[in-house]
Amino acid sequence: MPSFTRRHFLTTAASLLPATALTNSWPAPKAPEPASPMRDRYDPWLEVEARALHENINTLSRLAGGRSIISMVKNNSYGLGIALAPKLIEPHPKVKAFGVVKTEECFQLLKSGIRKPILLLARPDDGAEFDLVRHGIQMCLYTPDALSRFEKFSAQLQQRIKVHAYVDTGMNRVGMPHRQAAQWLAELASSPSIELVSTFTDLTEDPEFDLEQVRRLRALADELKQSGLPAGALHAASSHGIYHRPDAHLDLVRPGLSQFGAYPSDYKKEELQAPLIPAYRWSARVVRVSQMEKGDSVSYGRKYIATKPTWIATVPIGHADGYPRTAVNGAVVFIKGRVYPVIGAVSASHTIVALGDEQTVNEGDTAVLVGPDHLAVAPDSVAASSGISVYDLLMHMNPAQPGVGS
Repeated sequence: MPSFTRRHFLTTAASLLPATALTNSWPAPKAPEPASPMRDRYDPWLEVEARALHENINTLSRLAGGRSIISMVKNNSYGLGIALAPKLIEPHPKVKAFGVVKTEECFQLLKSGIRKPILLLARPDDGAEFDLVRHGIQMCLYTPDALSRFEKFSAQLQQRIKVHAYVDTGMNRVGMPHRQAAQWLAELASSPSIELVSTFTDLTEDPEFDLEQVRRLRALADELKQSGLPAGALHAASSHGIYHRPDAHLDLVRPGLSQFGAYPSDYKKEELQAPLIPAYRWSARVVRVSQMEKGDSVSYGRKYIATKPTWIATVPIGHADGYPRTAVNGAVVFIKGRVYPVIGAVSASHTIVALGDEQTVNEGDTAVLVGPDHLAVAPDSVAASSGISVYDLLMHMNPAQPGVGS
């Protein structure tokens, strides 16, 4: 089905209204109700669309001057499934590798059949390092003793080990501190046991300090080159850096969240710069439709009391599934071509929406909580209406819910 982007809605008067002003007088998108791949399921599920993922990667690569990408699929692919999203992403020619931050995710990617390089940008579990290297996982090194360990691995496997040098240029989170990195990098780059694939850093997303961080990384790489040693590819830019730090695009970029159709910070400006498509749809099916009488209340705390006879619908998704409690502050749900406000209180397993004066929804209808079907349920819109970060919206989804790709 066609996707409706923010750019489409920005051309309409309706898009100028805040989410709290949404009513059933909004024009419905010219699209049928989303076809459910889980027609017998009421509990929440995810649909992830390969076409949208690839379009977003195209957009991000163009924004980065055509550079290739390390696709960051850390933390369960930002909520979209470590065994699902990477398989859909992998065929894209601009994607050269995948990045994760948990040991188990490396093995999950291997088990799911990923063939492109996998980079672990974190310290592995104790005792897992050799096993990871043996299975071809590319490790990031950032401690003084790392080289000696990897030279032993090289001798055991009788091959050079591909590694990435993680330099801390000012984030003070992980990485070899840049003031101590020059000699350490030279030892890595000159070791016959090691192939230094890349040298990289994280940016703080402070506009002025990011420039200094890039300068520090470049200075270290230049010092290596002057000694006739390779630094490998340089990379620093996450989704935020791709949008806001062209000088940090370097040799590769590392998008995460924005691959999936969400913007890293100021989404209203970023979408005008390079629009993305929400690449996932988070749905459940309506389990109950009823009419409230004047004076009836909804859910815990009786925070919504009907001022007139009002139809409501119950959707079996709640904060235990990752749907934000604060969705009652202005978020809406898309059902059968229309949007309906969340009311009352989001409980652990249920969300209630107000239908209005008429019964426009039936039990079994598909309700889209987040997706491409309407501006108001796009990821950044739902996050903004709920007063949370879009990162929280994605990453807090229950990883146990099923997902399907298309």
